[in-house]
Amino acid sequence: MALTRKIQRALPMLGLALLALAMFDGYGWWHAKRLNKAIGDESILQVKHALPAEGIFAQAYLRAQKGDREHAIALYKQVEAMADKVLAQTAKYNRANLYLFNAMELNGTDNPNLALPFAELAKDTYRALLRTTPNHWDAKYNLERALRLVPDPDDSDDADLPPPLQSERAPTTMRGFTLGLP
Repeated sequence: MALTRKIQRALPMLGLALLALAMFDGYGWWHAKRLNKAIGDESILQVKHALPAEGIFAQAYLRAQKGDREHAIALYKQVEAMADKVLAQTAKYNRANLYLFNAMELNGTDNPNLALPFAELAKDTYRALLRTTPNHWDAKYNLERALRLVPDPDDSDDADLPPPLQSERAPTTMRGFTLGLP
């Protein structure tokens, strides 16, 4: 008897808790539907109030599609600072792609030296992404494209130079060192 009374008292509380969870889930669904509608009709570009990271990401993506790369890069940086790991990595990858697009676009102009800063930014951003996600194959491929556009300076160029005239040879001046001869 006492157990059934406890159950009878707990059922309304359980019902209220389930109702509260359903309302919370309904609000999340409504908010996501509203955000998706704003993305679909591009009215999200005019939103001035605080958006979640996903909304800012959508704004950045739409700005990039419309050719406003500078604003898109700034928005992607905001997403990297406030989003979860996966969305932040995607924002970093997209930002690096925008740098690479700018570099490729400027490389075809009369002054290809203008592409150098964007190519370096793209390489640095791809490398930063690959430090956290080494298996990001798209970033590896695009890093290779950026390296082909503006190669890194090689230290191996010094190996082709003759040795300095006054240099000592370590194996001949070291005491007790043999060259493997009997």
